[in-house]
Amino acid sequence: RELRNALLSAACSVRSDALGPEALPEEIRASGQRRSRSGSDRRAGEGEGEGAALPEGGINLKAKLLQQEWEYVSRALRAADGNRETAASLLGVTGHAFRKALRERLSAFIDEGKDDEM
Repeated sequence: RELRNALLSAACSVRSDALGPEALPEEIRASGQRRSRSGSDRRAGEGEGEGAALPEGGINLKAKLLQQEWEYVSRALRAADGNRETAASLLGVTGHAFRKALRERLSAFIDEGKDDEM
């Protein structure tokens, strides 16, 4: 859950389509380094938690992330009774970044849905 929230926050705050490790909080980056040094290599499908295994045919990561992000945004907006500033705060992003991301992601989410209908 912490990683998801960090990714959502980073995705809302970056200005490009690329999301690098520098966009993540230091504690997340440090945690990943500790695990990789400890020798606990895991292959896809051997991880813990829901969604750890990849389907044989792969996934559309962009669509999956958009869907996940939209779920968090929707939950935050409901919890904040539609107040975007409060929703932004719940997600750990600035109001400006939230509004901008909301416009961009909503457009992308709608476009993604149109592609699915065809």
